[in-house]
Amino acid sequence: MSSTERAVVVPEVEVVAKASRRRFTQEYKRKIVREADACKAPGAVGALLRREGLYSSHLTTWRAARERGEFAGCRRNGAPPRKGRTRGTRRSPSWSVRPPGGASAPSARRPW
Repeated sequence: MSSTERAVVVPEVEVVAKASRRRFTQEYKRKIVREADACKAPGAVGALLRREGLYSSHLTTWRAARERGEFAGCRRNGAPPRKGRTRGTRRSPSWSVRPPGGASAPSARRPW
């Protein structure tokens, strides 16, 4: 190899793993909100957030959820309770409902 060939070295490409969104359980959120509410000394909440690797917006959002009562009704797996219909009861759009008198009625045709 000549000196110019040695000087032109292709750097290695570093592949970084794709970041994934963190998910916090309801119990963890409750614990952090309780700890933050118990902080009395100045700067104690900031120290708690730094220790846990959280942002103040997490705490604000979790406190608002607690005020709305979302922490009280959670299921064991940490998922929020289901609201309204259960799985498999999806309603069809109103344009697919056929009027009495059959499919030949003009209002039963799709708009496209």
